[in-house]
Amino acid sequence: MTSPDEKEAVPSSKLSDNNMSSAASLDEQKKKEVEITPMMDLIAGGVAGTASVVIGHPFDTIKVRLQLSSGSGISAIGSMTPSSLYSGMLAPLSTAAMVNAIIFATFGWSSRLW
Repeated sequence: MTSPDEKEAVPSSKLSDNNMSSAASLDEQKKKEVEITPMMDLIAGGVAGTASVVIGHPFDTIKVRLQLSSGSGISAIGSMTPSSLYSGMLAPLSTAAMVNAIIFATFGWSSRLW
């Protein structure tokens, strides 16, 4: 019997099998990587631009209405409805989606070059 302090010898054939299996799994991971295409960059940029406007536009609307109100800020906020927070969002939505799509595609193209 061996004491708990003594380690059992591992056959060298098992060591080489473990190394080969880890190398094979590394090759499989490389095969599973998806190549990012310029179209994916455009779509990701469009989604990012859309999300930024959909989330940020109501806050910007509240800020502008508070700055323009002559009375107390509570009266300006009290008259707002959820649909009024999104009024006038079409122009920023379309431009932000296009601009971010171009930025993402340009960054992706330039990072693939280097």
